[in-house]
Amino acid sequence: MNRQRLIDLSVVLAWGPTGRTVWRNGLGGLGRTLGLGLVVLAVGVLYGAMFKGNLSSGSTYIWSLALGLVVWTFLAGMIREAARAYSLWEPVLRRNPMPFLAVLLAVPVRGAPLLAVNLLVLGVSRQLILGGDLNVADFVAALVLLVVSGAWMAVVCGYLCARFQGVGELLIWGFQLAFFLTPILWPDYFLGRYEPALVFNPLYHLIVVARAGIGAGEANGLSWSVALILAVAGGGLALLLHRHWRVHA
Repeated sequence: MNRQRLIDLSVVLAWGPTGRTVWRNGLGGLGRTLGLGLVVLAVGVLYGAMFKGNLSSGSTYIWSLALGLVVWTFLAGMIREAARAYSLWEPVLRRNPMPFLAVLLAVPVRGAPLLAVNLLVLGVSRQLILGGDLNVADFVAALVLLVVSGAWMAVVCGYLCARFQGVGELLIWGFQLAFFLTPILWPDYFLGRYEPALVFNPLYHLIVVARAGIGAGEANGLSWSVALILAVAGGGLALLLHRHWRVHA
C-alpha cells in the first residue's frame, strides 16, 4: 500500500463510521476540553493552596499546570489507545488485508485536532488575559513536534503490545510514573539544586517546547533539539518495528 492510500485509510479509520464504532467509548472533543478545564480548575485550586507561599506566581502556575496536563493527556492518550488497538481491531485485521499501521496512525489522527484546539485555546486565552503576542511559527513547530512524538509513541506501543502480552499495562504505568517525575503539578524550581536533572526527562523538554508554542515561556536550544531528536529517533524506531511486523506477520 502506497503512502497516500495509507494516510487516507488512517483518516477513514479515525473519523469514518467504522472508526466511530470501534472507538465509540471516547468522548467528544468539546466534552474532553471542558473536562480538562474542570480538572485544571480543581487541581489548580487544590495544589495552589498546598503550595501557597512557595509559588513565585499563582497565575503562572495555573497556565503551566494547564499546558502540562494538555500535553500529558495527549501523549498518554496515544499510548493508552494504541495499547488496546490490536485487541480491538484483530477480528477486522484477520478478515481484511488491512495494514495494522493504518490502525495505529488513526490514533494520532484522532488526537491531533483536539490537541491543536486545546493549545490554541490556551495560547489565545493567555494572550487576552496577560497580554503579549502568540508566535505562529513557534506554535506550529511545537504542535508538529508533539503530534509526531505522539504518532511514533502510538506506533511503537501498538506493535509492542500486539507482539507481547502484558506490555501495554507496563507502558501505561510507566508513563503514569513520568507524570509525577515531570514538573506538571509542581513548578520546575521546586527541585532546587536538583533542577538541572530535568534535562534528562524527555517529557519535560516537550512541555517546555509547548510553553514556547503558546507564548508562556521561551524554550532554549537544548529543549528544541531534544524534541527534534525524539521525533526523528522515535520515527526511526517506529519504522523498524513496522518493517519487522511486515516480515513476521
